[in-house]
Amino acid sequence: MPALSVAWLTLALLAGSPPHVVQAQDVCATLADDYPGTADDYLGLTADCGWLLAARDTLLGEDGSGLNWSLDMPMISRDGLPTLIPTRSFWVGVHLLGTPPRVTGLEIPPPRYLYDIVPTLSGEIPPELGNLTELTLLILGNGLSGTIPPELGNLANLISLSLSGNELSGTIPPRLGNLANLASLSLSGNGLSG
Repeated sequence: MPALSVAWLTLALLAGSPPHVVQAQDVCATLADDYPGTADDYLGLTADCGWLLAARDTLLGEDGSGLNWSLDMPMISRDGLPTLIPTRSFWVGVHLLGTPPRVTGLEIPPPRYLYDIVPTLSGEIPPELGNLTELTLLILGNGLSGTIPPELGNLANLISLSLSGNELSGTIPPRLGNLANLASLSLSGNGLSG
């Protein structure tokens, strides 16, 4: 575990990452002790944890609730790692895939049968989500406002993007045209142009 903590802290400081990314080492750093692989194998998941923590408050806004993403909640079960089948994490709406695992999907609100908590969002789409490099699915709905951050155009692996049913405004960022793997795009129910 010390090797992972030192390596991640060095990586985070060099990259100028926000404090939430550095704090995420407390949530994810013990993975290397419990699962196969080396400490370096889990740097990607640690970064994913940090970016989600950095995005949480922006998504929730002033009136939102129900996102249990925190340093006090483990992200994955210690009973086993997700492999070929996408697995939900203990963090509401987060899908994991691979060994070592990475965040590959974000679905808020999630299907009601998966979680006891159904989050309500009243904030904006955080640009930090553009740092979730393995994301293939991004579904955000139920009350977000503001604009679509151009950073979502960085999600090179994204296959499905749905931002329907929000109160988004402004123009659709041209950088979304960079999403070469995008097969499904849904932006209905917003005040978007472009």
